[in-house]
Amino acid sequence: MIVADLINDVPMAKNGSGIPERLKTAEITSVTCDSRQVASGSLFIAVTGHAADGHSYIRQSLEKGAAAVIAEHIPCDLAAEDAKRIILVTDSRKATAAIASTFYGHPSKELTLVGITGTNGKTTITWILESIFKAAGQAVGVIGTVNIRYPGKTLDNPITTPDAVSLQRTLSEMKAAGVSHVLMEVSSHSLDQFRVDGCEFDAAVFTNLSQDHLDYHNTMEEYFGSKQRLFTDYLGPKTPSVINVDDGYGKRLADTLETPVIRVSHTEKTDITATGIKDDITGLCGTLDFKGARLQLNSALTGRFNLENILCAAGAAFALGLAPDEIVRGIDRLTRVPGRLEKLDTPLNRHIFVDYAHTPDALASILRTLSGRAPARLITVFGCGGDRDK
Repeated sequence: MIVADLINDVPMAKNGSGIPERLKTAEITSVTCDSRQVASGSLFIAVTGHAADGHSYIRQSLEKGAAAVIAEHIPCDLAAEDAKRIILVTDSRKATAAIASTFYGHPSKELTLVGITGTNGKTTITWILESIFKAAGQAVGVIGTVNIRYPGKTLDNPITTPDAVSLQRTLSEMKAAGVSHVLMEVSSHSLDQFRVDGCEFDAAVFTNLSQDHLDYHNTMEEYFGSKQRLFTDYLGPKTPSVINVDDGYGKRLADTLETPVIRVSHTEKTDITATGIKDDITGLCGTLDFKGARLQLNSALTGRFNLENILCAAGAAFALGLAPDEIVRGIDRLTRVPGRLEKLDTPLNRHIFVDYAHTPDALASILRTLSGRAPARLITVFGCGGDRDK
């Protein structure tokens, strides 16, 4: 693909001269914002990050054979001849997402893409939805905290939502592998940094909001504002949102959206709700109500928060056209979610759970859940990774 086609829709910097004529027809073999991955024919995008500035690696990238560079400014110590291979843009972060989507052929347009955001529950909801869609015969891909996975491949994922280039490449590879439905955890960082620009979502889910990432967002309002962007900036006028209105921020979000909203709750009558719930150490059972269609719920997952996760997943599947009986069948088939109140098989006469709770709200919720269901005393072992708050 040539440079002119790649950056056709990218806003140019006002102090630049557009695309140098000699670069317009340059063939690009790869796109990257990581100078270590630059090879002959690459398009290197210099992004100013929190730990490093990509503009400091422009010379190195050109020496490694980059055909062109996208940047917001030209380093003052760069040779004049090298400067001729730089295209100045207004925002290199936004440019990264737009260019990556174009380079990989806008893969999300041919996928059913569900974005899930919120402080807690994102990972569990992807696992529930994966089970639902698999039970309905769909080929499913997942991009999330635990890993990136699709039929025939499982990859480590160092961050919840990958950078824009990795994300578009992954979506392209999933499409090529025959995946039809992709479930993606969408972090507040990724929304704030425009990583999901270029993604066309078919549904979006809001789980809840509680204290987390205030080292990055400073205030809860900033944190909420980042999450809110998934619903206000990335959804089409007819694209459904599924929102947990048992959460205060969720209710606030649902009341302000002008796009279609499916409200879910286990405390009040909404579009999808749960009644007659029995919740003990072995799991959940009761009735799911899909706008009047009532079906039996059976799940190996336990706890009120997992009931909310089930409702969110059921809402997303329902919004995308699955029948209620298909949805409850998929929920029933899921027996565990790694690291999410995951019950371990053990020959001991004990109930042992593993959970990656890393926020005050999540840890408190898990302790409340287990203390109210434990047949004997509750023993807790926990650690704190740090750098999650002020």
